[in-house]
Amino acid sequence: MYKAYKTNNWESTKGLIIKSEIIIINDDDKEPYRSVIIYKYKVNGINYRSDQIDTTKIYSANKEYPQELIKKFPKSSITKIFYNPINHKESVLLQGINLDLLYPFITGIFIIIISFIFYLNSKKKHLPFFYKKSKM
Repeated sequence: MYKAYKTNNWESTKGLIIKSEIIIINDDDKEPYRSVIIYKYKVNGINYRSDQIDTTKIYSANKEYPQELIKKFPKSSITKIFYNPINHKESVLLQGINLDLLYPFITGIFIIIISFIFYLNSKKKHLPFFYKKSKM
């Protein structure tokens, strides 16, 4: 996630989308979809080529997200490419953190914290910290 965040500070240039399609990865009766978008760009007179959409390579269980990407980056279109100013070979089409990844991550952290709190409280054999004992 840190690398995704760092892309917000990357330089940009124009690039050409040379391939834009959805592929299906058959894996144990599941059919995850993935967008394949290949683009080329030039920095300081040097040509580069990449297929990195963002800092992840995530497969989608449904076809909607890959279709959105294909519509956003159609073949033969000119688009903004973000590249690492230190290593120009490193580039992405989408800057920042992919929110589709962030929500499950936050949910997972929340579940772990709540589980840990209940675990600690079960060891103390009293009510969780958010229950107040009433005075009688």
